Amino acid sequence: MFTNQIFVDAEGKFAYNIPIDPSAKSVNVELQGFNTAGIGKEIKSFTFIQEGTPYVYGSLENKYRKMGDGVKITLTANNISEAKNLAASFTFDKNLLEVVDVKIHPDLKQFGNAEILSESVSDGYETKLNVNVALTDGKVTGDIPFAEVILNVKNDSHEIITYFNSPTASFINENNETTSMVSAVAPILIVPSYSKISGTMAAPKPFQRGNSTSWNLQVDPSQLGAFITVKDQKGKEYAGTINRYAQIEVGGLPPVLEEMELTVDIPGHFTVYKPFHVGYLDDNGNITAHWNPEINIEAAIPGDVNKDDVIDVLDAIYLELNWGTNERRADINFDKMVDAKDMKYIQDHYLMKNQTASTTPEPKEIHEGKTLEDILTKLGLN
Repeated sequence: MFTNQIFVDAEGKFAYNIPIDPSAKSVNVELQGFNTAGIGKEIKSFTFIQEGTPYVYGSLENKYRKMGDGVKITLTANNISEAKNLAASFTFDKNLLEVVDVKIHPDLKQFGNAEILSESVSDGYETKLNVNVALTDGKVTGDIPFAEVILNVKNDSHEIITYFNSPTASFINENNETTSMVSAVAPILIVPSYSKISGTMAAPKPFQRGNSTSWNLQVDPSQLGAFITVKDQKGKEYAGTINRYAQIEVGGLPPVLEEMELTVDIPGHFTVYKPFHVGYLDDNGNITAHWNPEINIEAAIPGDVNKDDVIDVLDAIYLELNWGTNERRADINFDKMVDAKDMKYIQDHYLMKNQTASTTPEPKEIHEGKTLEDILTKLGLN
């Protein structure tokens, strides 16, 4: 169940009555804190149960973890009676976390020898971890931490909150009777070490489908020879990627507040320059890395084969020099042949300046006595 916003008073306090069904075994409640700008990562998670109900809770040694850090979860059984076997399971996103180790908690040793069996099963996007602890010559009543689970936050993780889902738990007593228990595991708040951006690149005119502006399905954007880079304020460049579906991504960016610039360079087209910000200040004033998935790129204008941010006679001369070849920079429409189809893009955008560039030269209409009309005539296009 989701509620509307709950506003705090001048002292940061609020009151809210939580409806709880008395017949429910457990009720999960989560509070997320945001400022008026919608920024905030702090959460509080609670699980309400009837007093005396047996349950297992997975607590964290530290809920704030960075990419590459270890995550220690302590599984504690509560309100159990004469238990000789304890079991728990939960699932998590396998793209974000991985199992490093599962071991018996030291406090359990006071009740005698114990054996632990764990199993990780991956299916789809999730991994399910099963943990089973058996006391070989003792039993336990009350509350006891029985297992420690060590996970690792993968380096490509950029989810702010990572949840553990579908938790289950049970214990078996000395009469071999099984009791199911309520279970919950505290979520992790991942603090990324590096920022990243992603988005979609619009289809340039040569690669559009018919009269549509969408991508021609026969064109694979990852094979166009495009270069995706980001430059920071210090001039350092970070290489990015573009996939089959025209989705771009650049990772490993520094956690800074200063503006950076994304460059998308497709052969035969204006290079697209896009300034952006990706870092932000958290509630404590610390610069925090971030993933911005909305850095989308406009369609590049075809015709700038010599990459000087204008389309002029120099581009026409370059096509003339490579006429009838498959030279990639001159092959604007990427059909393996430099011909009239490519020259048409120069004609359509003749004397245009790159509007995304900070500065551009003046386009040339004549070079060494040669004009566009001269070139078209020589190539038999007039």
